[in-house]
Amino acid sequence: EGRAVANPGIQLWGPVEELSTLVLSGHRTMNPCPLYDAATGTVILFCICVEQGKTERWQIWRGCSAARLCLATSPDGGRRWSPLRDVTEEAVGGDLSRWATFAVGPGHGVQLASGRLVVPAYAYYVHGCLFGVVRLPCYTRPHALVFYSDDGGRSWHKGDLVAGHPTGECQVAEIGGKDAPLLYCNARAFGGCRVVTFSADRGSRFQRSARCRALGEPPQGCQGSVVSFSVAPGVEAPRWLLYSHPTDRDISDAPEAPRGIAFI
Repeated sequence: EGRAVANPGIQLWGPVEELSTLVLSGHRTMNPCPLYDAATGTVILFCICVEQGKTERWQIWRGCSAARLCLATSPDGGRRWSPLRDVTEEAVGGDLSRWATFAVGPGHGVQLASGRLVVPAYAYYVHGCLFGVVRLPCYTRPHALVFYSDDGGRSWHKGDLVAGHPTGECQVAEIGGKDAPLLYCNARAFGGCRVVTFSADRGSRFQRSARCRALGEPPQGCQGSVVSFSVAPGVEAPRWLLYSHPTDRDISDAPEAPRGIAFI
């Protein structure tokens, strides 16, 4: 993976730098998902490391995950990085035996007003086996979830899988006021529209997911983006939620042809 660093006060980016040390032997590094801990000034970069030669389809068909949940930290905006740390066992634990595969992001994590660090993720969960032994893809469904830390990233835990419609790659954002904040999850789905859900306990559990027909989705789905931010004092809605996402598979990069992108 690589990084680009902006100089303070200057809207310019430096050259991309390859993070060649953030690898596990015999694995490929995928799905980088960064987040920033404002309390310590630490950048945390999550990723998955997947055994070489084992695709997502291979894992789903066999019901056996070849992915590891890993992270590295940087105290100086990405100039120096800690060794890659495998947190699969502490974050997923025994549930890994029922996950055909999983991934974080791709996209970014968030820090909530409470200080909790949250990383969006999804897992293909094996709901049943033929004769209680043989794992079949027809029993496997994708579910969004989050990994979270309440101690500045020293330890990590997982929230419950999102129930309801199948939910894949997702992004999360904190919305609502200080008295009753909610964690909003917007997930990739099939059927022509996005799937959304909310959590009142900072991601430990989410409501049953529902389709949001106002937010279109390409036929096979795609990674979307949501960001919440404060607006000027006195505005009726104290926080706004920005959603951006491709809506057409034939998207042009040309600035004069911006069709296929939705901003809401």
